[in-house]
Amino acid sequence: MTYTKDPTPESPAQPGKGQATAPLAEAVFKYAAEDPLRLHFPGHKGRALSPMAERLMGHALTYDLTELPGLDDLFASSGPIERAQALAAEAFGSDRAFFLVGGASAGVVAALWSALSDKDVLALARTSHRSAVSALLLSGATPLWIRGSYEQPCYVPMPVSAQELLVHSRRESPDCLLVTSPTYEGFLADPAGTAEATAAQAGLTAPALADERPIMIVDEAHGGHMYFLDAATATASGTASASARRNPTRALEQDMDACIHGAHKTLGSLTGTGLLHLKGRRLDPGRVNQALLTIQTSSPSYLMMASLDLARRDMVMNGRRWLAEAVAEAGAARQGLTSTGIEFCCADRPSDPTRLIVRSAQFGMTGRGLFARLREEGVQAEQAGLLYVLFVFSIGDSPGSGRRLVEVLTRIQMSAKDRPDAAGTRPDSMRTQPNGARTRHGTYDHDVARATGAAQALAGMDLPVAALTPRQGWIARWREVPFSESVGRVAAESIFLYPPGAALLVAGEIIPPSLPELVKELHLLEADFQGPADLSMATLRVVEG
Repeated sequence: MTYTKDPTPESPAQPGKGQATAPLAEAVFKYAAEDPLRLHFPGHKGRALSPMAERLMGHALTYDLTELPGLDDLFASSGPIERAQALAAEAFGSDRAFFLVGGASAGVVAALWSALSDKDVLALARTSHRSAVSALLLSGATPLWIRGSYEQPCYVPMPVSAQELLVHSRRESPDCLLVTSPTYEGFLADPAGTAEATAAQAGLTAPALADERPIMIVDEAHGGHMYFLDAATATASGTASASARRNPTRALEQDMDACIHGAHKTLGSLTGTGLLHLKGRRLDPGRVNQALLTIQTSSPSYLMMASLDLARRDMVMNGRRWLAEAVAEAGAARQGLTSTGIEFCCADRPSDPTRLIVRSAQFGMTGRGLFARLREEGVQAEQAGLLYVLFVFSIGDSPGSGRRLVEVLTRIQMSAKDRPDAAGTRPDSMRTQPNGARTRHGTYDHDVARATGAAQALAGMDLPVAALTPRQGWIARWREVPFSESVGRVAAESIFLYPPGAALLVAGEIIPPSLPELVKELHLLEADFQGPADLSMATLRVVEG
């Protein structure tokens, strides 16, 4: 049975002129209703060309349009797109909002590229998303990586606040800071904090802060919904300390210059959509628009953009109520897990109440093993870490989602107790076979000792030394060598763990002695990589010379 949210609107969470309208979606509907003879792109002309296409896209093709009279132009907006972006800025409290059709990644790249030159320094956490490295490749700027901490026993990466970035990078005087909050796992950093606190950490006086502090950009890809989360709901769900400090969970309420939302993640728009918000006058909107024009497609999907417009409207009209329901489902899951003795991660810091992290080792499994077992039981989790699984509750959940998750985890718990090597009590018996063969729910899925070792190595790994900037390493002449023989060479490509997209190695860095063995262990544990040309990790491209 398909579950549909109650469409009856409540009082808008962010009252404002026109917030109940959706100008771009309405313009798309109007064009489709006129039903002209379509002698223009796209080639499907608004109809499915096969039964399978009908099954996949159905009526959506009717609204899959291009730049036409009355529909505006994303990169030179003066009509319904301009009005829709203005309504998004009003809803979230920014000075300017840009629609993204390349996801939050495009927003991060555009914001950083607009802020940086090849003489600048960017301070950011090593766990930042790979889109930040893309911006470094384009801008030529120098990264100043800051190591974050990991919360045990799950080894979940914790956020790095703006204050921490400033303190650790004071000697280098960074020109720009990139803060990620919330993290993929839902933990929140104070993006910029009060002017007084930030000034004190940076050695500035508060009046001078606005002019002298670095440009601050917040990767809030996973936090767009926080603007529609009631303070009472957040307090009841363990984020009281955040609510008491002027809502540091919401970047646009802080002292910062830009933030990016992955709208499809938590706001209900189509996958690949996002929002880039500007605040203040330190980033030039024209330059940001030029960056977006450069990195995004020249044929943006009107179906995607209209979904952004509708998502903003729906969240303004109903978001608080829908999010309260999502938080209640997550709360029911936590309560049920507590009653059955199943452990979940609960770090002592503000967090998104719609995220839930369950420790996999208690089931005698790695994160990947529990992830696969859940899928067999009909539950698809969001992510598998080495020692945990991440679940995301959202406005689209149906009633009973939290209870159903508890039921499935309880069944897995009971079956784990029946195994003689349950909960990793005999880790030596769970080592890999001599030939390295993997079996379903076998060697690696249950090798908790190996996963723990890899997590410890990842958390304790020293940051590689940079010989070149990422751009210099990327454009240098390169050759391919066996990974095992790459130690001491300068990388000509980057390696990212994906998800969440954090860098193990960045182009221009000297390959450390510990990296080949760590990558081998992660590969055996079925970690996913992006970046290198050889995804088998047998070879690596290094700078010649």
